[in-house]
Amino acid sequence: MRILRRLNRRDERGITVLEVAIAMALSAIIMTAAYSLMDSGTRSERISQARQDAEVTMRAAINQATQDLRQAISIASTSTATNLDMQTLIDGVQHHIVYQVVGTAPNATLQRTIDGGVAQTLASNIIAPQAFCYQYIDPNCVAPTIASLSSPSDLSSVRIAIQLTPIAFNSGSITLATDVELRNINNS
Repeated sequence: MRILRRLNRRDERGITVLEVAIAMALSAIIMTAAYSLMDSGTRSERISQARQDAEVTMRAAINQATQDLRQAISIASTSTATNLDMQTLIDGVQHHIVYQVVGTAPNATLQRTIDGGVAQTLASNIIAPQAFCYQYIDPNCVAPTIASLSSPSDLSSVRIAIQLTPIAFNSGSITLATDVELRNINNS
């Protein structure tokens, strides 16, 4: 009986302040580690999502410009590295389309205008405004304008390069580029 009374007395005492303090410290360490992992994962997800959104935007802009260039009838000799002015076919109907990089880096935008209408923004946060390059046997793309080609009537392709920095992405920029071979061109 005496042994039972001693055991019961110990059980009635409860836990000590030291035991509570140790339990709280261990809980705080575990919660801090869990929060740190969650924060890191969330940050990584935001960066990944911003990069993916930027790539989708750039792909859509380049696909639109590529489609217009492949159907182009003529490209104006006044086209520059920031301005692509062309006559092209959309569903068999001739239209005047202008692609233009507007503004200054890093907040420039790529805009598309059809027949002098309202400009549609295709991409933003562009950091390299030289989006267009005109080529004829020029793999290094050193012709920023059609007029700078040795023979503007020999224009064979246009390089489109979009470089931008996505929002919430601090590890540099993303570049997407393509060379579009011209099929139906008569330069004006």
